[in-house]
Amino acid sequence: MRKRFTAAVFCAALAAGAWAVPAAFFVAPGGDDGNAGTLEKPFATLEKARDAVRALKRGGGLPDGGATVWLRGGEYPRTGPLTLTPEDSGEPGKPVAFAAYGDEKPVVSGGRRVTGFRQQAGGVWEASVPGARNGAWVFRTLYVNGSRYTLARSPNRGYYEMTCAVPDAGSPKDGPHAGKSKSAFRVAPGMLRDWPGLSEINLKVWGRWWTALLTVKGIDPAGGVVRVAEPASARFLPYGAKTPFIVENHAGALDAPGEWQLDRTAGVLRVIPRPGDDLGKAEVMAPVAGKLLVLEGDPAGRKFVSHVQFRGIAFQCSNWLLPPEGGNEGSQAAVNIGATVEATGARDCLFEGCELAQTDTYALWLRSGSRRCVVRQCHLHDLGAGGVRLGEATAEPDAVRADGNTVENCFIHSGGHVHGSGIGVWVGASSGNTVTHNEICDLWYTGVSVGWRWSTDLNGTRDNRVTYNRIHHIMQRLEDGGGIYCLGLQPGTVLANNIIHDSGRDGGRPHCRGIYLDEGCASFLVENNLIYDTQDAALRMQLGTGCNTYINNILAFARVYAVDIDVARSCVFMNNIVYLDRGRVFKFDKWPHYEKYISGNLYWRTDGQPFVFAGLPWEEWRKQRQTPYGYFKGKTMDEGSRIADPGFADAAKRDFRLKPGSPALAVGFKPFDLDEIGLTGDVAWRTLPSRARVPIPADGQTAAGPVNMAGPE
Repeated sequence: MRKRFTAAVFCAALAAGAWAVPAAFFVAPGGDDGNAGTLEKPFATLEKARDAVRALKRGGGLPDGGATVWLRGGEYPRTGPLTLTPEDSGEPGKPVAFAAYGDEKPVVSGGRRVTGFRQQAGGVWEASVPGARNGAWVFRTLYVNGSRYTLARSPNRGYYEMTCAVPDAGSPKDGPHAGKSKSAFRVAPGMLRDWPGLSEINLKVWGRWWTALLTVKGIDPAGGVVRVAEPASARFLPYGAKTPFIVENHAGALDAPGEWQLDRTAGVLRVIPRPGDDLGKAEVMAPVAGKLLVLEGDPAGRKFVSHVQFRGIAFQCSNWLLPPEGGNEGSQAAVNIGATVEATGARDCLFEGCELAQTDTYALWLRSGSRRCVVRQCHLHDLGAGGVRLGEATAEPDAVRADGNTVENCFIHSGGHVHGSGIGVWVGASSGNTVTHNEICDLWYTGVSVGWRWSTDLNGTRDNRVTYNRIHHIMQRLEDGGGIYCLGLQPGTVLANNIIHDSGRDGGRPHCRGIYLDEGCASFLVENNLIYDTQDAALRMQLGTGCNTYINNILAFARVYAVDIDVARSCVFMNNIVYLDRGRVFKFDKWPHYEKYISGNLYWRTDGQPFVFAGLPWEEWRKQRQTPYGYFKGKTMDEGSRIADPGFADAAKRDFRLKPGSPALAVGFKPFDLDEIGLTGDVAWRTLPSRARVPIPADGQTAAGPVNMAGPE
C-alpha cells in the first residue's frame, strides 16, 4: 500500500470511528520515534509502530482491511526479540501486518558489526571486541561479507576418533551402558594438547543421528584422556569406540583461510580471511540476539496472538549460547534447540515472502496452541539447525496442541551448521498439518520428519500431509534418516507426489534412505513418490511398523536395497516400479511370519545380474505365500508382477517419464506428473534453487576420514 496516511487523517478517522482505508504506519532505519509514523516522518523502531497499532485499537478499533506497519528498506538491529502478545492481534478480515514497503528489503538483524581489524603476522587479522571481554558476549558464528566463516577447528579436515570410554565411578558393570561414561573418554596418546583456556574450548561430537557440543574440562595428552564438564545426561560411545569429534575455538586451531577464533577473556577476535576478503573493508558481523521475533500467546489461558501477518521481511543473524556446564549433548532432530522466530498460541497468522537466514538455531517454530498458521514462499537458508518446526516433542491436550498449520512453497536449504541433526521441516506431536510444494536440500540429516513417538500409542499425531515436495542432497553427514522420516501411529497421514533423491553421498555414512517409516509407524499412505539415488534403501519399514500402503511409487538406483522391511506387519506393496543397477530388491527380516500383500509391481535392473527377492530367485519367490494366515494366506508373492524394462525416457539422466506403451501400465502403475512437484509461482521463484543453492561444502568433517596422527594439528 502506497497511500499516504497522515496524522490528521488518523485523528479525524479516530474521532469519527469510521475508516475508509486500512490504517498504515511507517518505520525506517533513519526514522524517529518522536515522529508521527507517516511515510514522510516514519518511526525508528518496530516497538513504536506496534504500540501505535495498540493505541489505534484502543481508540476506535481496527478499520476494514486492518492495519499495516510498512518497513522501509535497510537494517533494523536487534539485541532481543520484538514481542507481540494477544493485544497485538488482528481480526478476521482486519489483520495486523508487518510488511516490506514496495520492493524494498527490510532486514531485522540480530547481528553486531565488528570493526577495527589490524593485520598481524601469518595472515591473521585481529580486532579488539570490548563487549566480549570476560565472556560478556559469546558467539559461535561469524559472517564476513554475508558468508559464514568456520569457528577454528582441529583437525582442519577429517576428524578425531574416541578409542574407548573412561567409566565413571559407579558405572554399571553390565547392561547397555556397561563400560561407558558420562564424563570422559580416551583418544590416541599425544593426539590432543592441554591447551590454555579450556573453558573456552568445546568439542563437536556426532553419532549416527545427533551432534553434541561439549565444554572441555581437562585434557591429559600423555594418557589420551579427555574430560568434559558435567553433568551429562547420556553416556559416551553408545555406538562403539570410533565416535568422531573435532575441537573448536582453541588458539592453535586458527591456521586456515576462512577460520576465526575468539579469546573470550581478553575480548580479541582473530580471523584468517578467505581470498578476496579484505578485513580492512569487509563487513564483519557476529550475532548478539538469540531470537528476533516472538508471538507470545497463552494457549492454556485461551489467549491467542491471531491474524498477524509478516510479509517480505528478512530475519537474519541469531545467536545461540553453549551451556557452560555439560554443554549441549544434542538429540535426534535437534529437538532441544529453539528458533529465531517463535510463536506460541498463534492463530491464523501468516509468514509470506520472508527470508530467514544466518541462524544458529532453527529458523521458525510454531509451538503449542498454534493453529491455521501459514508459512508461504519463504526462503530459509544458512541455518544453524533446521528450517521450520511444527508442534512440540511431547503429547499435549487437544485444547493446547499445535494443529492444522501449513508450510508451502518454501525453499529450505543449507542447514545443520551448528546443530547437525536439524530437520528441513519437523512435525512433532501435531495433527492436520500440510507440508507441500517445498524444495528442501543440503542438510546434514533428514529433509522432513513427522511424528515423535516410538510406539503405536496415540499422541495427537494424525492426518498430516507431505506432498509435492522436492527433497534432495540430504543425509550429507549423519545417518539413519531419510528424505522423509516418520515415527509412530498416524492415522490418515499421507506421503505423496514427492521427489526424493541423493539421500546420503558416495563415500559417506550408510543407512540413508528415501522414505523411512521408523518404529510404531502405522496407517500411512505412501503413494506417487519418485525416489532415486539413495545410499541405502529407497523405502525402509522399521521394526514395529504396520498397516501401511505403498502404491504407485518409482524406486530407482538404490545402492543396497530398494525396500528394507524389518518385521513390518500387514503392509501393502503394489503397482510400484523398482529399477536397479546394483543391490537387491527386498531385504526382509523374518518375512514369512507376518501378513503382507505384494502384487502388481514391475522390476528391472540394468547390470545384468539375477534378481534376488529376500534371498530367493524370482521363480522361488513367486511360489512363496504372502502369509501363513489371515486374509492373504491363499496368495503367492507378486501375483500380477513382471520383470521388464519400464521404458523411462532417459534413466541415465534421471528422466523417469514413461514412454508410450510402457509395460508398467499393464501391471497397474499410473503415471503422475513430475513437473507439478516442487516450487510454484513465477519463474524467478521457481528457478531460485538453481541460482541460490549453496551445497554443504566438503570441508572434511566426515568426508576426509579419521585423523589418528602422532601429535595434534
